[in-house]
Amino acid sequence: MKEHAHHAHSGTEKQYGMTFRTEPSNVEALKPTKLYFKPEEVGKSEANVPLDLVHEMDVHLFIMSKDLSYFAHEHPDTLSDGTYVWEHTFPFGGEFIMFQDYTPTGSTHQLGRQNITVSGEGTPAKALGEEDLDWEHDGYKATLAPDQPINAKASVELKASVYKNGKPVSDLDDYLGALAHVVIVSEDGTEFVHVHPMESKTSGPDILLHTNFPKTGKYKVFMQFKHRGQVKTAHFVLHAR
Repeated sequence: MKEHAHHAHSGTEKQYGMTFRTEPSNVEALKPTKLYFKPEEVGKSEANVPLDLVHEMDVHLFIMSKDLSYFAHEHPDTLSDGTYVWEHTFPFGGEFIMFQDYTPTGSTHQLGRQNITVSGEGTPAKALGEEDLDWEHDGYKATLAPDQPINAKASVELKASVYKNGKPVSDLDDYLGALAHVVIVSEDGTEFVHVHPMESKTSGPDILLHTNFPKTGKYKVFMQFKHRGQVKTAHFVLHAR
């Protein structure tokens, strides 16, 4: 499978794309698949495109099922020719979406996007449901609180709070240069926002985020934080009006 995703910019600013292929070309659930990505400058496909380290990584790769019930945040390895590779095992068959967050040296942040079809037994699609601002798993609890009603395209502050066994967590680990990494994806998968918290003098329990929601509708919010060496992924559902 091959695909070429573009992130366009206006004016004279350079434009970049991310070529993509898989090995094997037919992707099957529960079998390891190598995912190859290579950033290219549009019109100069042979030119090398060095990338800046952003939050300790060249490329942040996000993989999610079309219904947003599955989520993975990975960091591909670099090959000598400037290609990035990640071996991934998809948990079930169906439609998946992949995003690559990267910044070519001397340019602005770019976003690659591909759809991928995985053969094999699927799972029933799960609707996002109603707004859900609480998450609990393995003794942890996280809550999400907007500072105002969420309106599309308007700036909003989100306060996430993390608890362990009912007590506030004030010793969150650094995770890739931040207290947390947050990804916001629209229900239809067309809108994607990667958010990092505001700088803080504390290590929890509160994590403050500034963002906006590009259009009306439901969004899935994935928040990854690290505590005592383990990365946890909390998830929420928000509705922008």
